[in-house]
Amino acid sequence: MIGEQNKKSPDQKKEVQGYEIVEIIKQESDNYVEYLVRPKNVTSNIRKRVKEYALQVVGLSPEELRAREESIKNQYNALLKIRSNPFILPVEFKVDEENHLFYEITDLMEEDSLRSAARGKTFTFDEKIEILKNVMSALKAAHKENIFHRDINPENIFLNNGYAYLGNFGKSYFTDHNENGYTVMHTISESNASPYHPLELIAKDASRASDIYSLGVLISWLFSGKEPIKSPFELDKLGGTLPKDRLPSAENGSLPQWIDEICLKTVLTNSDKRLDSIEEIENFIKESLKVELSTKEQTKNTTSSANQATDTYEVKEGDKVGDYIIHKILGRGGYSRVFKAKHDLQGRDYALKLFHESVNITSVLDEYNALIELDHPHIVKFSWNGKTPQNQFYTTTEFLDGDNLSTYIKTDANLSISTVYRLATEMLSALEYLQTREKPILHRDVKPQNIIWDNKGRFVLIDFNVASLKENDKSYVGTNPYLAPDLLDGHNINWDFSADTFALGITLYELVTKKYPWPQFRVPSVSQAPTNPKEFNARISEAFSNFLLKSIGTSSATRFATAKEMLENLQQIGEDNLLEENKTNNQGVQDSKLYHTEVIIGQDSTMIKLLNEMAVYSDIRKTVHSSLNKFKETITRYKTSISFRDKLKIIIKVDNQVLINETFWQGGARNFNEGNIERVYSALKESFEENTNRLKEHKLDVEGIDIVDYINSLYSQSKSGNWGNSC
Repeated sequence: MIGEQNKKSPDQKKEVQGYEIVEIIKQESDNYVEYLVRPKNVTSNIRKRVKEYALQVVGLSPEELRAREESIKNQYNALLKIRSNPFILPVEFKVDEENHLFYEITDLMEEDSLRSAARGKTFTFDEKIEILKNVMSALKAAHKENIFHRDINPENIFLNNGYAYLGNFGKSYFTDHNENGYTVMHTISESNASPYHPLELIAKDASRASDIYSLGVLISWLFSGKEPIKSPFELDKLGGTLPKDRLPSAENGSLPQWIDEICLKTVLTNSDKRLDSIEEIENFIKESLKVELSTKEQTKNTTSSANQATDTYEVKEGDKVGDYIIHKILGRGGYSRVFKAKHDLQGRDYALKLFHESVNITSVLDEYNALIELDHPHIVKFSWNGKTPQNQFYTTTEFLDGDNLSTYIKTDANLSISTVYRLATEMLSALEYLQTREKPILHRDVKPQNIIWDNKGRFVLIDFNVASLKENDKSYVGTNPYLAPDLLDGHNINWDFSADTFALGITLYELVTKKYPWPQFRVPSVSQAPTNPKEFNARISEAFSNFLLKSIGTSSATRFATAKEMLENLQQIGEDNLLEENKTNNQGVQDSKLYHTEVIIGQDSTMIKLLNEMAVYSDIRKTVHSSLNKFKETITRYKTSISFRDKLKIIIKVDNQVLINETFWQGGARNFNEGNIERVYSALKESFEENTNRLKEHKLDVEGIDIVDYINSLYSQSKSGNWGNSC
């Protein structure tokens, strides 16, 4: 069967080497094809890349065929010699002797490449050092066997479980092939040279020195976030060495001097002037770190605690950053941590974003420039930016009290359909405001984590760290699951207004379905249509389903071009037409239908389930009411499980839909005496009263169940003093 498959052309094949073909990633005639594959007959998210090489090519002489076969099997032979090193990415090889085909099978790891990871987070200084150590370990093993990688760059380094692995040795070269007179890979030219290729590769084969050059460029990129040159030809025009304004410290002034020094000793046009071996680089880094540590210890011993550096990862309650006193941490990301802070003089609360020391000023100023003049109710208001004496940048914005929307995707908490509609209109209003300014702004990272539900009232767009005011800025930023695939262009993105509306469309889809449109990929796919949202949530209308699908179209020609167009389309559908009409024609729910009802009291990780049973609609009132009454009567049983000193929350679910998830007790009581029990119970009643309006929004979301009318009856009873009586 496999043999029959292999005789077919690539576009005719359904499987390869026991895997089902998902799509052809790349094809160079029939002699080289890359496939995206998955296991056959198994439901699995596993995806692999299969590279298929033809060993026999029509028109080549026997000598040329031999040279081609040596080239194709190059990575296999290289890895046989160095496979014991733990930091070299494992690869599986197979040969189809009958059809003269050679296969290289690897895990699909684009999202795990160092380049990809760096787009989503900022590594700490120590993490960068560990990445270098892993890569240098792999290179030492390779060079020991006279194997030279030839293409060291962030795309060929992969991260997994805290370690870095060097992969894609397909362009590697080792000396025993040269002795046979073969050049394994074509030399570089001005059209295909990258920043990581040294100039000597125009005329020479790869060597230890060429890998050292590439490693030097990698070090510069890793610590500064930017390649120092575009190509070796540019370096040659600069005089063969990096000028001061191309060194890592020019991008980030807080970097230690030794990083500049190592780049000056490796990124050189003259290969004879470079450091001679990976061991030399390793020792240079080791000694530099020792000196740096010693200097820090001396500074620590001679500097008062009031003037010591405030590190992003050590800031705690009570610490001071500028004029702000830290109260608590609100969140963390790849670039920074965000704290609730109070201004020392004003006494007002702010959100203070303290950037990691490795973030350069350009990133901070981009956010500042994007926010400073903005004035919209659904865009976070910028307050101030500054720099600590230790060169850590920070910004302050208005303090928003609420969760980001990822809570309503990753947990069983739900937004009602009317709330989703309000969210969509408010975010589209914000995006339209940004897009129609004299100098339009692209947010470029719209996602659930960057939308806050402030006090369960307005929705607010935050985090403009990668926003752009520049028309021609093609930086690859943002979050991969929310990037429109047709805008991707290698290492660039051809940004337009539809990029932000696409990302919002993905967000709305996830909130409505709790699923990703392409669940098998976790990134948008051009070759495969997204799953119809009605398959995940049958209650939404056809019109709303089509709206969501259009918003996430993978071609800019078919999706909404602007926020204004998307908002007008949504308003034409209208809030009342987002769900299919109630099939019961307002006749209510039949008593024969059972509903799963849960009532839970929570404190930290402790969850006390007061009710967990099926009930007909007419009995829900009595069952929930009884469980709350029972909680008051038996509350002393839970002394060992919960404490009145800490916060308590109430959760009510019907058919696994969260109707209430609220903190009703703020803590502060010492024991379970009668007075405290009554206060806790009174707080529970008050919490219900405060949430009456919010519960009404769920009415249409429970398949016609008139649950809100029932809940409202509980409120009216609470006001009449009937909560303590049994029904």
